[in-house]
Amino acid sequence: MLRTRRSVLPLCLLALVPALLFVGLCCGSFPISVGDVVTALLGGETTESTRVIVTDFRLPRLFTALLVGGGLGVCGLITQTLFENPLADPSLFGIHAGAAVGAAIGPLLW
Repeated sequence: MLRTRRSVLPLCLLALVPALLFVGLCCGSFPISVGDVVTALLGGETTESTRVIVTDFRLPRLFTALLVGGGLGVCGLITQTLFENPLADPSLFGIHAGAAVGAAIGPLLW
């Protein structure tokens, strides 16, 4: 029973990703209907502003968020595997200190 639950949960979460990506395409400061999003993605006739918002702004932002989130998850997995510690966190490498330095220097360079 427990083994079945462990295998079903990741599949359910994986199936949820495309649905949430689609919700991300519809929601925003300029809400777009589901039909308009589908039309813009398939290259059908829609207003120019809707097409630009969906294809040039929201879609790249969502794919970037997906890639960055996946990359952070893989980094956490590698850290935990490398140290054979399920509670391993970025402070083991001093990443917090480096991030603080980067956050302090970033505005100066911007």
